[in-house]
Amino acid sequence: MKYNFYLKSPNAKNETPIFIRFSLNGKYYKYYTKKKIHPCFWNLDTQRPYTNRKNLSNFNLNALERLNLKNLQVHLNNLEGHILSYMHQKDFS
Repeated sequence: MKYNFYLKSPNAKNETPIFIRFSLNGKYYKYYTKKKIHPCFWNLDTQRPYTNRKNLSNFNLNALERLNLKNLQVHLNNLEGHILSYMHQKDFS
């Protein structure tokens, strides 16, 4: 199974929904995570939000905003874990 996280509108000027796209037995599926992020906080390489100070230093974010980005990353990691666990249980690997 292959999967990737994407932004619905990676060039948006405002927050945009995050979805996961995965293939299973040759079919592609898309699941919206019900989470949004501004594209400037999204790392295309890791398919996760930026969370370290170096990448966020150009933005004037308060502690709550930085915490929200970290929580979003945890949410996406948990979602990934649930999908992989389900696939392992169903032996779809």
